[in-house]
Amino acid sequence: MVAELEEQHIRFNFETIHIEDIIKEVMVGISPLAQQRSIAIRYQTSESPSPVNADREQLHRVFEYILENAITYSPSNSNIEITVLHQPTHAEIIFKDSGIGIPKDEIPHVFEKFFRGRNALSNYPVGSGLGLYITKKIIEAHRGRITVESEEQKGTAFTIELPLESV
Repeated sequence: MVAELEEQHIRFNFETIHIEDIIKEVMVGISPLAQQRSIAIRYQTSESPSPVNADREQLHRVFEYILENAITYSPSNSNIEITVLHQPTHAEIIFKDSGIGIPKDEIPHVFEKFFRGRNALSNYPVGSGLGLYITKKIIEAHRGRITVESEEQKGTAFTIELPLESV
């Protein structure tokens, strides 16, 4: 998948979808993992649906990956918050956890190919360092952007912005 993304050979099946529908699908699929770790996932959205021109499967992959990371790197009996905001020009999707966090000096590198932070390596040695790299490439293919804010031992928030579909 990495080579296809880098060479822009992945075929995206763009259609008008609502972000909220994909979030709900991902939450249903990932709930057993969250329950196993006693992690509550809290979801809130604005009253207006957020239609975007997107590939459902690829966005599902992105949201699932970010949510899996949030669960993996959060302590048991904690919360993960997902917020979808309908802005004038874009949908804003925020995934916030209370996990191990990312050291400040590593934040500029989290979307680099094969990068894994010190906290991740010391607590969870298994991983390729490709997930966030792939995530960013998929979001960029949707004309969107992804950013991260984090504080060690307090948690991480990933924010994804996707342009709204003109309806």
